[in-house]
Amino acid sequence: MADPNTLQDAVSALNQVATGQEQLLTQFQGKQADIEANNQAMQDWQTQLGTVDFINPDGSVRTVKTLRQLMADAQMQIDETHPHPYAIRKSTFEAIRAVNNEMFAASGFVHFGMHNSANSTSINEGLQSFGSFLDPATANLILMGRNKLATAGDCKSKSECAIINIAGVTTKIITKDILDYHHASIKFPPPEDGSRTFDTLIGQSVKHSSAEVAFASVTETNKVVTDRVDMWGFEVFLREINENDPYVYAYGLIQSELTKIDSVPTQQNLTRPKSYFAWYKGDEATIGRGVNWLTASESQRKVIAKNPDNNIFFDDNTGKFYQWSVAGCSFAGNGNGDWWNLTSMRTGQLQMSSSGINQRLPPKGNLDVRPENGGLGQYYAATLNHQYNPAPHLGIFTAQPEKTYGEECYFLVCGTVNRLNQGAYHPSFNPLGTKLIKNKDIDGGATWDDESAHSISEKKECFVQGSASTPGYQESTGGIGQVSGRPDERSFDAIYSSGQGGVCIDMRYSAWGVSQAELFNKDFDVKRGAFRGRELLTSPLKVGIAPSRSSQVLYFDGEALPEKVVNSGLGERVLLRVTNWVGVVFTDEYQSLSSGDWHEMLISNHPSSSRLVLIIAGKSPRIIESGEADNLKVDIMLIGSKMGYLPSYAISVSGLYSHMEVVASPTSVMMCNDLKDGWIGTYTKPHQGPIKLSRPVSAHPDHRRYFSDDYGVTWSKSSVNIDVKSNTVSSLVENNNFIEIFIYKTMAVMTRSAANNRIYNSTDSVFSTAYYHDNLGRLFNYSLTKNVANGEVFNGGPIVPEVPLLISNIRPLSLTLDDIPSRECEHAPIKLASQSSPGMKALTYFSEHNSQVYIYYAFTELVHSEIGWGDDSKIHISDYETTMLDENGCTVLVGTACTIEPLGWVKNDK
Repeated sequence: MADPNTLQDAVSALNQVATGQEQLLTQFQGKQADIEANNQAMQDWQTQLGTVDFINPDGSVRTVKTLRQLMADAQMQIDETHPHPYAIRKSTFEAIRAVNNEMFAASGFVHFGMHNSANSTSINEGLQSFGSFLDPATANLILMGRNKLATAGDCKSKSECAIINIAGVTTKIITKDILDYHHASIKFPPPEDGSRTFDTLIGQSVKHSSAEVAFASVTETNKVVTDRVDMWGFEVFLREINENDPYVYAYGLIQSELTKIDSVPTQQNLTRPKSYFAWYKGDEATIGRGVNWLTASESQRKVIAKNPDNNIFFDDNTGKFYQWSVAGCSFAGNGNGDWWNLTSMRTGQLQMSSSGINQRLPPKGNLDVRPENGGLGQYYAATLNHQYNPAPHLGIFTAQPEKTYGEECYFLVCGTVNRLNQGAYHPSFNPLGTKLIKNKDIDGGATWDDESAHSISEKKECFVQGSASTPGYQESTGGIGQVSGRPDERSFDAIYSSGQGGVCIDMRYSAWGVSQAELFNKDFDVKRGAFRGRELLTSPLKVGIAPSRSSQVLYFDGEALPEKVVNSGLGERVLLRVTNWVGVVFTDEYQSLSSGDWHEMLISNHPSSSRLVLIIAGKSPRIIESGEADNLKVDIMLIGSKMGYLPSYAISVSGLYSHMEVVASPTSVMMCNDLKDGWIGTYTKPHQGPIKLSRPVSAHPDHRRYFSDDYGVTWSKSSVNIDVKSNTVSSLVENNNFIEIFIYKTMAVMTRSAANNRIYNSTDSVFSTAYYHDNLGRLFNYSLTKNVANGEVFNGGPIVPEVPLLISNIRPLSLTLDDIPSRECEHAPIKLASQSSPGMKALTYFSEHNSQVYIYYAFTELVHSEIGWGDDSKIHISDYETTMLDENGCTVLVGTACTIEPLGWVKNDK
C-alpha cells in the first residue's frame, strides 16, 4: 500500500512538468521539436519505470523520476518498514468501522438479500422456507439470499445475498456455491422426542434414556420438553491467525462451504474440532472450508487479503494477521415456550428463561466448544446493561472481553422458530405433535379421531411407542416423506414459513434508519393485512381454578382467577360452573351457582375500584353471603377469541396458522375425553343456523370438520366449505351430546394493546373499514377490535377508507395525543357504506421506544344502527382499552394499540 506522502510528491512533480510545458508553449512557439519531445517525455513519465528528460524554456534539460518509479521507490520503502504491503492495516480497518458505525443506525442487516415468494414461502425480505418437503435433505433448514435469476419480482434488496453490519464490521452471508438457488442455509437442531426434561428451579436440562424415564422424572419444576422454541442469529468475533488457528475463510464465515476464496482453492479445516463449526450443539455435519494462511503462497495471500470483503487486516504493532469471523448459530430452547429475553435494548442479558444464570447464553467466539452456561461473567450483555457491557452497540449483545473467545465478541439475534415434536398428534394432549397413533387391533397407525387408533388419555402416551395392546405413537410417521398425524399434514423436522412448526419472530432489522417512506409503507401493509403478525397460543378452558383472594366477589384479572389470561375482556361473557363451595353461602341473587350447572357471566368493572369482576348480567358483584371466594373451586370456559388462557408456558405463532374452534355445549365438552382437559384454540356456543367463527378465516383449501354425536366416543371428519365473506359455516350440532370441531387457517394478529405514547411522526388522515376484504382492512379491524367484518364494498356507496384529519391536538410537553374531551382530534365524517358489519376507525401515528419505531393506532369501534354509524368525527384517546357510548347510544370499544413488532431503528444524528 503506497505512502500518502509519496503520492503527494508524485502529484507535485506532475504539476511542475505541466507548468514547464505551458511555459515552453508560450515562450518557444517555433521550437516544434522540443514540444514533441516533451509530449513524448510526458507519456513516458506516466507509463515507464526509470527517468525521463524534459527540455526547459531556456534549453536546459531536467531529468526526473517517472511516476511509476516514484511509486516503486515508495513501495520499496514501505516493504523495508511494513511487511505485507498489500494487506489492509489495522488503523485503516478501524477507520472503516468508525465510518460504518456513524453511517448506520444500528447493527443489523445492510441488505436482506433476495428470495422467491412465488410459492408463498418467503419470510419477509431475503428469507424463506423450502417450497415442498419431500427430501430428507430439507430437514431443519431455512434459506437466506437467492440468485437474482431465480428470484421473485417483488424483491427489494439491492444485493443477492444478505449483508450484515455488526459493530461496524460488514459481512456478506454466502456460505454455499448453490443450494436451491440460495446463498446460505440456516441450520436448526432436531426436534424433541419427549426424552428430555428441564428443571426451571435449577436451570438444568437432562437427556434421559427414553420418554418413559423422562415422564417418570416429572416434578413441580422439572418438566418434559415437548413444545420448544429455537432461536438463531450470528456470532461475530475477532480472531488472530496463528499456528494454532491458521485458516482464513471467505467473507470471514467459518462455516463456509465455498470451494474457492477469490480464485484460491479451499479445503476443509481439520485443525479445529467439529464443535467449533457447529451451528448447534451436536451438529457434526458442518465443517468449514478455508485457506491455510501459513502455507499459502504470498501471491495467494495477496489475492485474499486485498479483498476487503474478507475482513482481514494486518496489525503492525503485533506483526500478526487478524480476521473478523462470523458463525451462524441456532439454539434449542432449554424448556418449553418462548425465550425470556431476545431484545438487546434492555438492561439484562441474552437469556433462555428466567430461572437464573444457567439460562444465560454463553459466548463461544473462537473457543472450540461453547460453555454449558453463561455464569461467572461469561454471557452476552444487553445494550442497556451498562455495568457489564464493555462495548454497547444498538442491535446486538456484547460479550465480556475475554482472550479465550476473542477480544471482541458480539451476537446478533435474528429470530425464532416454533418447533413441532416427534410425538403423536392429539388436539388436547399434544397439539404440536406429528406422528400417527398406534392402531389397537391392526397393523399401522391412524389419526386421533379414527376408531382403529388407541384412545389417548395423557401426554406421555403420545411419546412412547405403541403396540396392539398399549397406546402410543406409530413409528416411521410424522417426518419428512412420511405420513403425518396432523390435520395440516406438517412434519416434525420441516421448518415452515409461518404457523405451527414455522418461523415465528423475525428480528432481522435493517441497519439503516427507518425512513418516513418506510413508515408509511408499513402502515399500509398493516391496513391491507400484509404485515407479519404474532400471537400467543391460548386455550379457552381452565378447570379446577381456586380464586386466590379472600373476598365476596369473583375478581377476574391478573391477581385473581385468570392468572395467565390474555387480554382483559371487559364486557365479554364467559361460562362458569362452581365445582366446590364447601364453607360458602351464596347471596340470594347467586343461589343458582350451587347447582353445579354452567352459568353465563359478564366481565364487568367493580363499582368501587378499577378491578374486573364476574357478574350475572343485571346483578350486583357480590356473590357470597358468608365465607370467602378462595374457598371455591370453579371451571371457566371463555367464549370467542377476545381472551384466552395461557398454558403453563407461553408459546407464540406468526403469520398464517391452523386454528381449532370447538362448537358444543360446555357439558358435552366436559364429557369428551379428547377435550375435557382443554385445547389450543377457541370455543363457540352452539345455536340454530350458521355458526359465525370467532376468527377471520383465510381463503385456503384445507379447512376440516370433526363431528361426534356421542360425546367424542366416535368421530367423523370431512373437508368443509367456510364462507369467507360472512365467516360462517353450517353446523351439525343439534343437541347436547353433539360436538363439532373446525380447524381452519387464520392470520396472527398484527397489533397489541398499548398506552398512548409520545409521537415520533404521524399521518394526516383517519382510516375506517367495515369490509370483509383483507386488503380493505378486515385483518386490521380484527387485530384492533377482535371483530370479524363482513361488509360489502358495493353495498350503499363508494370505498373511501381514508378521510382527512381536520384538527390535531398534541400535548406540548408529553408530545402525546390530547385525551381531554374538549381538545380531541377531529376529522372529516367517515364514508362507510351503511350495513350491519362491525366497523372501526383508526388514526395512525409513530412512536419511538428504546431507539426502535412502532406504529400506533388510536382506534374506535364502529357500530351501525338504523340511524347510522353513530360516529362523532372525533379521535377518543385511551390507554389500552375501555368502552364508551357512541352518538346512537351503542357501547363501543375505544383504545390504543401498536404493532406487535418494531419496524426498525431510529437513526440518531444529534
